Amino acid sequence: ILVGDVSSAGIIFYANTWSHNQMRQHTFDTVGIGQYGLLYLVSYNNGNTNYTDDYGMTLTANNVNVATGGVISTSYTGYTGTGGPGATAYDCSGLGGAGHGGYGGTWNCSPGGSPYGNVYEPITFGSGNRQNESTGGGALKLIVTGVLDLDGKIESNGSVEGSGGSVWLDVNEIGGTGTVQSTSLNADGPRGGGSGGRIAIYYNSLTSGNEFNFDTQTDARGGLGGYWNTSVYGGNGTVYVEHKGVDPVHGAKLIADNKGRNSNGSGALIEDSYSFSEIRAVSYGNLRILGNGSVLEMGDGGIVGDGTKPNVRVDGTILFT
Repeated sequence: ILVGDVSSAGIIFYANTWSHNQMRQHTFDTVGIGQYGLLYLVSYNNGNTNYTDDYGMTLTANNVNVATGGVISTSYTGYTGTGGPGATAYDCSGLGGAGHGGYGGTWNCSPGGSPYGNVYEPITFGSGNRQNESTGGGALKLIVTGVLDLDGKIESNGSVEGSGGSVWLDVNEIGGTGTVQSTSLNADGPRGGGSGGRIAIYYNSLTSGNEFNFDTQTDARGGLGGYWNTSVYGGNGTVYVEHKGVDPVHGAKLIADNKGRNSNGSGALIEDSYSFSEIRAVSYGNLRILGNGSVLEMGDGGIVGDGTKPNVRVDGTILFT
């Protein structure tokens, strides 16, 4: 398929239709998104409160090219209003932002929503923050057996303090100057910012001379608070990057980067055992690993910080190997 190469154009695919469902998703030879193109992928929410049986879009292709200005998006197709496990708990002279890859920003005595989801294999939607118009990002898994040439954007953003969703890339080769994004977009009013979502990228190789920079070209920052209030930014989400066949399986690099937004929230991982070769916590990108039973095993890369002095907190046990 080729979308928006010479004029504005868009295509919408749904994760659930009469011919497609969780077990039968979309497969193409080549996907091309031109400078005026949008490929919009709508996640499936069956409407109940069992959030484990909802699912996003899985798209498989031999090669994917997203030109500068082109977008592959599942933004605003997650949970709405009070929906989602990261929805704000209650209204207290305003609303906290929704959580997902981290905590939403607190507003007055209204706490930000709680974190959830899998750092290694993200498939969960972003949540709303109790407002009817607040919506989280959806979930997208993109499998590319050849080359992903990304000069545009792949995104799963939330709106009106809804939290970012999930982006999972499993590619052979990746290059380009574009961005992979899962953040929260704000609306004015008494609200804390939504948290960033979860991004995971697995790759075999980088395009020679056009290498993708995972540190600078991924974006899971928390959203702005209402009234553009810098004290109520949402917490950052998480970005996990693994070089397949080189890094240990589920033991590579974790990035916590809030892109300069000093939040009263933080990025977070649910209680479990984790192994990372390096944790890069920068630009106010805080990280908390929840639960007394959690175990964090750190490799040679250790914890890399910067002058913003981010905080990495482990409620359980930390092991340096």
